[in-house]
Amino acid sequence: MLSLARFGAGLLMARVVRAHGELIPIFIRSVWLTKGAEFIVSLESADAPRLFEIITGLCDRVGIAPPKSVVLDMTVGAWVKLDGFRRGTGSTRLGIGYDLLVGLTEAEVKAVIAHEVTHAKLVRRGLKRWLNYGMFRAARLATGLATHVHPARQAGTERDLGESFLAPADWLARKCARRVAACSRQDEFDADLGAAEMAGAAATRSALGKLERLAAVAARLPWRDRVAQVEKGSGFCEWLVTAFSMAPEIPADAIRGVFSPYSTHPSIQDRLAALPVSANEEVMDGPPAIRLLVDADHAATRLIAEIHRQMAREEDRDTKKLSRHKSLAQTHLRPLQAIGAITAILALPISLGIGISDGFSGGLAVFAVAAIAGGLACIPLGAYRERVALPVPNLATIKAATEEGRPYDQEKMKAFEAELRSRAGALKRKREKVRLLVEKGYAALGECDYSTAHTTARVCLEIDPKSIEGALTMAIAASAFRQQQQAAWALQVVQTQTRITEKSTSWGAAWTCFLWGDWTSSEVYLHRALKHRQEDPTLLALLALVQANRGKLQSAIISARQACALNPADLACAKLLINLLLNAGASKEARDLLNRFGAASQNDSELMLAMVKSKLLMRDLSSANEWAARLEKVEAGRYFVDLAKAFESAHQADKAVRLYERALAGGYLPEAHLGLARWEVRQRRKDRAREHLLKALNLDHTPAPMAAGALDLFPRTLQHLLSLEDPMPNCQAWIARLNGGTAPKGLEGRALLIYSTTHSEAETRLLAVLKALHPGAPPPLPGSIGWQLAESDQQPDGPVHPGIQGLWA
Repeated sequence: MLSLARFGAGLLMARVVRAHGELIPIFIRSVWLTKGAEFIVSLESADAPRLFEIITGLCDRVGIAPPKSVVLDMTVGAWVKLDGFRRGTGSTRLGIGYDLLVGLTEAEVKAVIAHEVTHAKLVRRGLKRWLNYGMFRAARLATGLATHVHPARQAGTERDLGESFLAPADWLARKCARRVAACSRQDEFDADLGAAEMAGAAATRSALGKLERLAAVAARLPWRDRVAQVEKGSGFCEWLVTAFSMAPEIPADAIRGVFSPYSTHPSIQDRLAALPVSANEEVMDGPPAIRLLVDADHAATRLIAEIHRQMAREEDRDTKKLSRHKSLAQTHLRPLQAIGAITAILALPISLGIGISDGFSGGLAVFAVAAIAGGLACIPLGAYRERVALPVPNLATIKAATEEGRPYDQEKMKAFEAELRSRAGALKRKREKVRLLVEKGYAALGECDYSTAHTTARVCLEIDPKSIEGALTMAIAASAFRQQQQAAWALQVVQTQTRITEKSTSWGAAWTCFLWGDWTSSEVYLHRALKHRQEDPTLLALLALVQANRGKLQSAIISARQACALNPADLACAKLLINLLLNAGASKEARDLLNRFGAASQNDSELMLAMVKSKLLMRDLSSANEWAARLEKVEAGRYFVDLAKAFESAHQADKAVRLYERALAGGYLPEAHLGLARWEVRQRRKDRAREHLLKALNLDHTPAPMAAGALDLFPRTLQHLLSLEDPMPNCQAWIARLNGGTAPKGLEGRALLIYSTTHSEAETRLLAVLKALHPGAPPPLPGSIGWQLAESDQQPDGPVHPGIQGLWA
């Protein structure tokens, strides 16, 4: 590139250099492996003397040193971390799951610990760690390259350098993962044999036989229920023991072991078959091993507090990453800024040239300094300055406008547009016209009147296509009407002229992204907006909503608390905080808030629903049913679905099913079909579950008021359909592109990724879903769907669930 630059042709290599420059960080990041958060607490010998006695005895029996630490986590499993390089030497850390101690007896836990101790004795520690780290680096490189290449594939652009590296990187990652998994599976068989020798084949077989059931039970216990039980102060251990003991048994035919070359553990059936046959296969009855802990409730309290601390820490890390988030488009210099930048850049070389040719002087130095200083001063002076402040409606207004989905009244807007043009036409200067329209548009946004704002912004941009305020108004209003392309265009107009760090532009960008559901960008811009309005309860409340949608529940609760502290009388902020607290299981604080607004809860449907959830968390079923009955008298539709979800999460299946069915009787609610499908799956009636899921896709029916539509639930419905399929080997990945003219509304120009054994089977699965979207419509014409085999790095390798995996582009 430097050689070509000598002849003014350096740009010929710029593209190649840029391609390499984009890939270098991916390769560098793949080398550095970061340590993830550990949700554990340490156990001392005083916390579980009998448990430490078992561990020490097993370690002495195999001839290794006892673990340097024993830790407790909230899982149904056990693990061992091995430091050192040779077999049986080096330090060891042993981890045991709280749920494992609850679900197994002491003899079975001894077998599990013996399994882990055998790992510590037999595994080649240095070699295993070296192989695992190499596999992780290969996988991280392949993932980074795939993330880089995927947008170009979606856009259909030509292949770049990353595509060339992706194929070998993907092959290497798959090969490494398969080889490491094969070694790990053999290690598991060896550890099972060691456990059978030290703890008995009967205990080992019994422990393995319970693992599937324990995992299924633990998955059905919401985290908020655990937190709520811990908040009671006592009884957590007894509650968890009861929950595990009352769970239904899993039929033997429901556990299908399908071999996967990437599985680090053999199937339970293979592990049971490999165990030696014991002459005395007695049943391992006995009390739960959780009694090995001196104070199991205190241990659970410590563990949950540590988990919350680590979760908050991870959420803080994510927030810090967002502070380095770049804008979605490059910011262009405004005219005065461009003149200043050019002047500052050219002043020095021009001055040097004059000095070399005519000689240096004091006047030339003054000229150079003045030109550079003046040019640099033009950059901040030419920056965008807000003329009108974008209002911030209160949370209740934003929420009402979003939930009601106010329609666009075309006739009314035509009359308003005519009046608007007449008033603007009476003004002579362009600046006055634009200011009038901006003030009208901002006033409409202050009331969340998106129809008026959209009309005003359109007229404003006709008069001044570069109006930042007009584009910002258009972005918000278009986003409210789900016109994402128009909203993105308008937001890009703002981005190319500002840095979106100003008071109104940052708030407007956050508002736009919030309305179309881009939670990450919305959080970025809300943090920027809060730098200018640190004590605005609406911004803090919206930040809490965005953080909750991104899974940052601890941060969301903190933001909602700040919003409530700034405006304690705001009922909308209080409702938000109550719901967040109930989702987190913090029932005590939620009850205190509900008691504060006790009078309002008699008539407010949202507070009544919160009361039901609170009572269910506390296992006060009679009070929960009373509040549910009150709500059923005054509400219908979506509230029945929310009630059903609350009872479903509390394992009150009969009540939940009745509410789902009653919800469907009042209108088309796809979420009710999803709830009934989950119920049918638990009853092992997959055909009936599939019927409900296909009904949830029907676009011909208009959803009931305030209900989620079929397209909103489309990805979730596809995942439910996939879960009904048994994993199959030898599947291929196909990409089906829907034609914009014949595709269902909302899926025009989109593509679907489908796993199937043959192309004809992929077509059959796609046509079944398209028929469910429009049951009465004829099937699409053969040429209206474009088919192609997915790239090699997207092909499944091993058993997968056949069917539509989701939207690909």
